[in-house]
Amino acid sequence: MLNQKYPDFGPTLAHEKLTVRHDISISLETLRQWMIADGIWVPHAKRKPRVYQPRHRRDCLGELVQIDGSHHDWFEGRSPKCCWLVYIDDSCSRLMKLRCF
Repeated sequence: MLNQKYPDFGPTLAHEKLTVRHDISISLETLRQWMIADGIWVPHAKRKPRVYQPRHRRDCLGELVQIDGSHHDWFEGRSPKCCWLVYIDDSCSRLMKLRCF
């Protein structure tokens, strides 16, 4: 059934679906072992590490400025939720600007 209905599910999600939708009650560890034995699931320790192309830093200041934002209740309910935006230069990791919106 796992191969047909849930071929790309991990053990935890597959266990949840089997319990809720199909009323099949087995332990999570038993299901995980079955999935490993059938080749459906590969444990993290046995997976091949992914190879990523390294990206070299830029040479000049201002050549690449990366922007990141973080939406959060930064003031813990004392003020409206806001977003911090940070601008960071890639060549030297210098913080160029930090703004709260």
